Amino acid sequence: MASTASHRRRRVEEDEDPYASFYAQAEADDQETEDYVPLKKRRQADLETRSKRMGRSVSIQERAEAVPAPVEPAQTSEEPKERESLLVKAAKIRAETKPESAAIAMIKEEQEILKNVTEKKALMSAKELAKGITYTQRLSTGWKPPANIRALSADESQAIRNKWHIITEGDDLPPPITTFKE
Repeated sequence: MASTASHRRRRVEEDEDPYASFYAQAEADDQETEDYVPLKKRRQADLETRSKRMGRSVSIQERAEAVPAPVEPAQTSEEPKERESLLVKAAKIRAETKPESAAIAMIKEEQEILKNVTEKKALMSAKELAKGITYTQRLSTGWKPPANIRALSADESQAIRNKWHIITEGDDLPPPITTFKE
């Protein structure tokens, strides 16, 4: 019988809440500690005890009642005005604006890109555009078109440009070459 009694005791011990001792310790700690007192009230109590030691019996509450609080012009109405944070204001502005569709946003972006491209001069590098380099004279090279192409008249050269949709600007244009072999 002794073995069954010890077995029963083990079951009873196992059935107990394993955190019971933790909860009991936490409750004991809560009862030992004082409740939180805000700093303003602690300072007020400290000032009152000091004034009592010095022989003054006027409490801070009596002093506050004797001196009227200055009235701010913004708080003359019954309800104080609540200030909105910048995040709230930004959210309201976003909600008021109508969202653009993806197609409209893409069209606007493309128009902006085209505007920037046409404003810049064609065939200029980013470095030249950034530094503002402009060329007024041609770069002289030793290359000359082949003799048969140099022999073309201005009308024949313009006919080839029109046929191949070659767009040119400027003076003293070189004759067009239609193949790399030439």
